[in-house]
Amino acid sequence: MTNSAPIQLGWFSLCLKAANFQETLDFYQALGFATVGGNAEHGYVILGNGPTQITVMSFLQANLICFRGGNVDAISGELAERGFTVYHQAGHDPTSPDGQRVPGRRRYDASSWPAKFHSDEDGNPLPLEGAGDFLIDDPGGHALYFDSVPVERVRYDAGEPSAVEGSTGAYDPDKPKLGRFVYQLRVTDPEASRAFYERLGLQAVKEIPEIGYVELSNGTTIPFTIGLNAKSAPSDVLYFDCEDLASIAAAAEAGGLKFEMPPTPHPDGATTAMLRDPEGNLLYFRQGA
Repeated sequence: MTNSAPIQLGWFSLCLKAANFQETLDFYQALGFATVGGNAEHGYVILGNGPTQITVMSFLQANLICFRGGNVDAISGELAERGFTVYHQAGHDPTSPDGQRVPGRRRYDASSWPAKFHSDEDGNPLPLEGAGDFLIDDPGGHALYFDSVPVERVRYDAGEPSAVEGSTGAYDPDKPKLGRFVYQLRVTDPEASRAFYERLGLQAVKEIPEIGYVELSNGTTIPFTIGLNAKSAPSDVLYFDCEDLASIAAAAEAGGLKFEMPPTPHPDGATTAMLRDPEGNLLYFRQGA
């Protein structure tokens, strides 16, 4: 029987491809995200709203489910034992359709990266063990990318809550509180997709059979939650379970954003709203009764 016990996968961040890089940054900042890390000159910026982190990247060809900080050696070995096809891809874009796929993980190469990624604050070299990267693909073609550099390994093992140094995951009182975030995947083979994520160590925490939806989580101290939607969603969805949708909408509209569906009340007492970012990603907000 395949082991399906929970695995500490790493700090989760959704990486969004952004051909319209600055426009996409402006959109998420108007929505209530703040810049917490990254380097715009190098084509990536990390945005945060409370514990939710999204990385906008100019060089990706597709969105990417990313985990950082974990022990790449241990995680890749465990996933291989569970029957996953572990590979890495040449180059710096793990989503490139033209990249060469190489079996197994890729060890961190200090000669290929700035010293700040593998040195402590005094400039002393950090251990390289457990650093590196690899990918696995789910049945729907979504890539899951595990990527750790030595400085992240040290902070991750020390129990820090975020991939961004100094970030606590607290909400900024001057920004709208967007709420609990779940990346919901549009799946065409729900049984295969569910089996994949259960083998990854996730368990169902919410099911709505009438719309073909299941939400799974690994329930670890650094949790990862994913939604699988077989019927009601036209695409993958950035879903936010929020407390004050009216305030979120007001701030977004004041920032120049337009809703595809403005806040709409429903008979069950919930209110929902929907808009799209400049890349066409669908964002869905729901405030419960």
